Amino acid sequence: MKGYQRYRFPSLRSLREGVQSPDAVHANVEMIQDTSLDLGQRIEDGYREGVEQGRLEGRQQGLDALRAEYAGTARALDAMHSAFDKMQAEYLAARRTELVDIVARVAKQVIRCELTLQPSQMVALIEETLASMPAASGEPEVHLNPAECARLADLLPERARAWGLVADAQLEAGECLVRRGTHEADAGCQHRLDACMHRVGE
Repeated sequence: MKGYQRYRFPSLRSLREGVQSPDAVHANVEMIQDTSLDLGQRIEDGYREGVEQGRLEGRQQGLDALRAEYAGTARALDAMHSAFDKMQAEYLAARRTELVDIVARVAKQVIRCELTLQPSQMVALIEETLASMPAASGEPEVHLNPAECARLADLLPERARAWGLVADAQLEAGECLVRRGTHEADAGCQHRLDACMHRVGE
């Protein structure tokens, strides 16, 4: 059989003491309303501040990300610009070298043709070199390419004997070596051409 417990109802007096008066209830309601409004206002203010702070932080993060991206792009562009400048400088240097080489070859051919057609040009170079050398004992020796030596000997036999023309197979056309005593001078065209090409290269 199930057991039952006896229930004791609270006394009316305790119930009457626990019941608040209408003024107290009204005051409690107003206090709760004020607290709720204040809490709501604080929540709304916090929400607005949070949104504003989030917007500012997001904007700053976006700017930082853009700066980092642009900095990487700028570095890449700088590297490309430097590589292009280097490549252009190397290209121009190669073109300059090629151009100077072509001009030197053309000038050399022109000089050879000129000396072949007008041997007097070589005579002028020899006389100029002899005049610039210091006086020394002994007769001069003029070393020339065998073809030019034979040509000058046929053209000016007296000068050829006075100069002591010597055919030198090691000398190219247009080259001339003048010796007098212990002195030696290059009367050929190559060193003059080299000096000209150096100036052209600069």
